Amino acid sequence: MDIKYLKLLKSKFFLGASFLFFFNLAYAQSPQEVKDQAYALYATKNYNEAFQLLDNLPNSEKNEEVFLILANIAEENKNTNLAIKNLNKAIEKNKQDYKA
Repeated sequence: MDIKYLKLLKSKFFLGASFLFFFNLAYAQSPQEVKDQAYALYATKNYNEAFQLLDNLPNSEKNEEVFLILANIAEENKNTNLAIKNLNKAIEKNKQDYKA
């Protein structure tokens, strides 16, 4: 392949990737959309991705279900202390929650 052609491809790829990055930043998902995406990831055993999405939600958007899933993922990753911390937060959100 010609070096000029490779440079052109590289620059077009960079511009395309940059556009997608900034487009994604501009497209803000609602907290419920983030939760739905995280629940789908959790259901398909993509635990780390689900954890990241749920953990990055504002605290005001985290309910007992979110904290319970965060606890389950932490336990799955053998992080018992983090699991307990999230279970306690789930209980704080809803003291009647039998799951926690």
